[in-house]
Amino acid sequence: MIGGAVRSIGADVCHSGRVMRVWRRYGRRFETRSLHPNEVAALRSLEREGADEDRIATFLGGRWAAKEAVYKAVGGYRLLFPEIEVVAAAAAASDEVVRMAQPLVTLPLSGFGPRIKLHGASLAAAEAMGVKKVLLSLSHDASTIFAVAAALEAHGRS
Repeated sequence: MIGGAVRSIGADVCHSGRVMRVWRRYGRRFETRSLHPNEVAALRSLEREGADEDRIATFLGGRWAAKEAVYKAVGGYRLLFPEIEVVAAAAAASDEVVRMAQPLVTLPLSGFGPRIKLHGASLAAAEAMGVKKVLLSLSHDASTIFAVAAALEAHGRS
């Protein structure tokens, strides 16, 4: 179950072309300062597959917007972007479920889009603040990407 109350929400709007320009200028430096190693591997996979510039820009812009939204939602402590991993929906397969009002439906969370995984000091900082989980939603239209993140706290925290 998702469980927990919403502690805070963060949102970000990003222009994928701007992120693409930064990536072209700084390349690997941008990647190591902005992406989790699994995200770098996914980027390399896109490049090997011959993804066009728009696809790569959407990938990078989506990660940037998501990380900004998570940063704002968790707040209070310095989160490091490489320790915030955006996991694609297909890779986020989970046995977690959302139980809708009885006796309706049980839906797998993995079908609801990308997931957030925190690592290292960022995970420790979020846990210290009582954040149990971060939910993410991404949307894009052409080169504009919108992300919203909700930081959930464990039941019983105030």
